[in-house]
Amino acid sequence: MTNKEEIGKRISIIRNNLKMTQYEFAEALELSEVFIASIETGKRSLSIETLTKIIKFTGISSDYILFGNDSDNSNIDKINRILKNLPDNIINFIYKIIIYTNSYFKN
Repeated sequence: MTNKEEIGKRISIIRNNLKMTQYEFAEALELSEVFIASIETGKRSLSIETLTKIIKFTGISSDYILFGNDSDNSNIDKINRILKNLPDNIINFIYKIIIYTNSYFKN
């Protein structure tokens, strides 16, 4: 059985690594700050819908969130999980940003 407190701690770590407040994270996920706080403290369970929102927004694997397994959370894996949920026009825009950024840092 998965422990709600452990899941909540991992979500808090994810949020903190993104340098987001609970309010900012909740806004990005279209949830309430109170709900995020309740999940992070283990007072509420994580629904499939909320888990999906977190995965789509952060790119973090469900395996890490639920069980703490970090084997497929390289930056490339996280970026790929985020990109596969975006429309083509946004992916093309992000691609251009990467190309320009890469060119900038080469100089």
